[in-house]
Amino acid sequence: MQSSKDRVYDLLDLRTRNSTISDESLFQASSVASELFISRTLASQYLNSLHSDGLLVKISGRPALFYSKRALEQRYQVEFQGDCGTFLSIQELLDWISSHTRMAYDFEDVIGASTTLRNVIAQIKAAACYPPRGLPLLLVGSVGSGRSGIRKATEKWCISERITDGGAPSFTLDATGYDDPSQLVDALFGKGESGEGLFDKYPHSLFWVTNCQEIDDGTWGTLLSYFGNSHEKEPPSVPKSRSRLFFECTATPDEVMAHAWAKRIPMIAFMPSFEERSLEDREALAVKAFSKEADTIGKHVLVSSIVLHELASRTYEDGLAGLELDATIACANALADSGEASQPLKVYSVHTPGLFDGKAPYEKMPEEPVLIDVSKYDLVAKSSEGFALLTKIVDDIENNGMADTPALSQEAYAHLSAYFEYLMRNRKSLLAGSSIGDAAGRVIGGSFERLGYYVPVSFGTHLSNSMLFFKSNQLAASEWQERMGQKLRDARLIVSQRLIDETQVMGHVASDLHDYLGLRLDANSLMIGTIYLMASSRRLSSSCRGIIAAHGYSTASSIADSANALLKSHVFDAVDMPLDISASQVAEKLEDHLSRFPVRSDLVVLVDMGGLKDIGRCLSESLKVSVGVLNGVSTPMALTAGEQILANKPLAEVLRETSELTRAAVQFSITESPGSRACIVFTSENGIPAAARLADLFAKSLPRSIDVDLIPCDYTALSCGDAIPELDGKEILFAFGANDPNIRGVNFVSLEEIVDADSVCTSAIDLRNYLSAGEVALLKQNLIKNFSLENLMKHLTILEPNSLMEAVSAAVDSLQDNIGSHFSYRMTMRMYIHVGYLVERLVTKDIIEYRGADVFARDHPDFVKAVVSSFKNISTAYGVQMPVEEINYLHDLINVDRGSSN
Repeated sequence: MQSSKDRVYDLLDLRTRNSTISDESLFQASSVASELFISRTLASQYLNSLHSDGLLVKISGRPALFYSKRALEQRYQVEFQGDCGTFLSIQELLDWISSHTRMAYDFEDVIGASTTLRNVIAQIKAAACYPPRGLPLLLVGSVGSGRSGIRKATEKWCISERITDGGAPSFTLDATGYDDPSQLVDALFGKGESGEGLFDKYPHSLFWVTNCQEIDDGTWGTLLSYFGNSHEKEPPSVPKSRSRLFFECTATPDEVMAHAWAKRIPMIAFMPSFEERSLEDREALAVKAFSKEADTIGKHVLVSSIVLHELASRTYEDGLAGLELDATIACANALADSGEASQPLKVYSVHTPGLFDGKAPYEKMPEEPVLIDVSKYDLVAKSSEGFALLTKIVDDIENNGMADTPALSQEAYAHLSAYFEYLMRNRKSLLAGSSIGDAAGRVIGGSFERLGYYVPVSFGTHLSNSMLFFKSNQLAASEWQERMGQKLRDARLIVSQRLIDETQVMGHVASDLHDYLGLRLDANSLMIGTIYLMASSRRLSSSCRGIIAAHGYSTASSIADSANALLKSHVFDAVDMPLDISASQVAEKLEDHLSRFPVRSDLVVLVDMGGLKDIGRCLSESLKVSVGVLNGVSTPMALTAGEQILANKPLAEVLRETSELTRAAVQFSITESPGSRACIVFTSENGIPAAARLADLFAKSLPRSIDVDLIPCDYTALSCGDAIPELDGKEILFAFGANDPNIRGVNFVSLEEIVDADSVCTSAIDLRNYLSAGEVALLKQNLIKNFSLENLMKHLTILEPNSLMEAVSAAVDSLQDNIGSHFSYRMTMRMYIHVGYLVERLVTKDIIEYRGADVFARDHPDFVKAVVSSFKNISTAYGVQMPVEEINYLHDLINVDRGSSN
């Protein structure tokens, strides 16, 4: 059992981490005594004893204040040494912290640290931090991949994290520099019993052994013995050493993994080659190369953006060395052409080796008038205008949504247009010497043509520019997405749920881009394209769509082409059919044609002959839409029907007016849609935003997209039986959430059931009409992975997940002790989920309404006291109090579990 003294320390440690240092009321003996239900005298004794033990920092005065030394050191990156543990005032403490804070290094000067080198750096950190000597790490890369820079950055990081001693040197030992491998071993471990090696002499340093591809298996065994094994945790030859030992080699991944010793190395980090780095990284590396030249020659250097793009786009056999050589030659040529010595050195295309040798894509382009100052180059700032415009678009979605909006507001459309104009102004820098933008534009245009949709003006250009913008600014995009956080994810979800037709069309576009060009349409450009499609495409806003089917080689195509040309809009698709074909076969050909793209609007079919009812029935049953069929197709009929479709008139009116206006005995037939659209309801007692996060997580778990709407709903509205307009005419397959809203006749899938991997029941997740048995099994696996408790905490709440998880876990454990009960595994999961929701409600001051809470408090005082005590850590960390309504809610949840267990 934890002693009172330890409880005092834990309380001070928690408060020091999470509270304002200047809040004196939290750090004096009276506050500690009140919180822990002990006397003030006893609290003061414990505090002074902990200070004497070196665990607390003390502010002398009346009253005396105490802070956790460990928490202050970790929070402010300082170190209290010797007798530095007592101060006269809070201001003196803050001044001392300000003057002693050490700047933590986190690879921030490494180009690509958060993008292409992120995994490499993560492996280095994991290997270096592992006690007591780290883990074996092998850094693998080709010539010129930048490994020496990573070695230097690793040394700085280890010193910053106090893994190694900043006063001790770091060592790089080249394995090829020893005539015999044993010499390398002797240098590190020492020779003989009395010989002192580098590990003994420098027990807190960093050692790199390079060119390890030349080391034999026996030597590898000796080197790896430094880390110990399951039987020998402390190598007898260097028992006191805590130095880190890392390895590096020049090889390909396949060459490395072919060796037996590679299987004994848990951390193998593969450096991407220069060509494998992102275009953004390569451009930054080119800027860095010119910056080095500027330092060498002692001049201010300005470089044409075309030169930077060209060097970033080249392939170098020797990687960074080749890039740096080109930068040196370019500066030398520019220096020879320069005039006054006091003027900045300007590097143009003519100074760059090989730029006009017939190979570079810029050879016929005029010189870019903008010169880049390499001393002020900012990888993130150069795209700040574009991301500022994107932020405004996301804000528009958050504030106005997409529901029931036939067109964007003027302000939103202005922001969208400004973003596209920005991309056009910077098109050359986006393309970076590549024709991929034009190719993407052609594929996008072809996608719309095959789908039979009207292509908005410049849509292909705008979408391809947006794709290239994100591809060319990966670091800035990563920071922007992190900064936007949940707001951006919510915006994407709103767009995908509200603009279902446009989202499906964009899905086909994304597939074509991948199939034809191997390009991935990023989620942000997909969202932007979907919005622009909604704002610009007249076809997608029509209540009906048209198709012409006629017998003959090109009869239908000719009529459709003529009508579309005269209507100045692509209204009709066309299917040409053989002469000897039945009405049912006509329907099959139409169904086959229409199945290539989504059909949600009612369908107007113009035919030259055939059984109208048979055609309408077959299409309506397969496409799940209402179908109207007009017989006796002609160009005048197509023009009349097209005008009605463009006027956005309903199906019955289109058919009736076409029949009347053509002044002919035109037969028509209407077959109504056979059924309602399927949906899944997601619910949360924290409202629609929380339910939308659930829907997003479920959508990620699907093995493929399905024709089912994911609709977030408010739990209270559902449970009270309120009308939900979004559910009108919908077939609810099942409901999903933390609490069952008790929708009559609808199965419910609970979150704790998903979290409990052993009990996931796919029968309740009824998607057999949309997924195969194998796909349902894959869905189950994805649900278990995506709906893990840790992942849920990241998605269910707006609060920081790791801190919340720790606080919730401690509170639930304490509650079990205080009420003398042991929760079942599923109940524990349920409590984690509901308490996570609860904390968010308290922080956002959206307390649940619970009838009879006052009566409950009177009848269950012990339970109320137990909850208040158990949730003290949450109250302290988040500055909230537990209301009786929430305590009543928890009581009922616990009783439900007890009832189900009996």
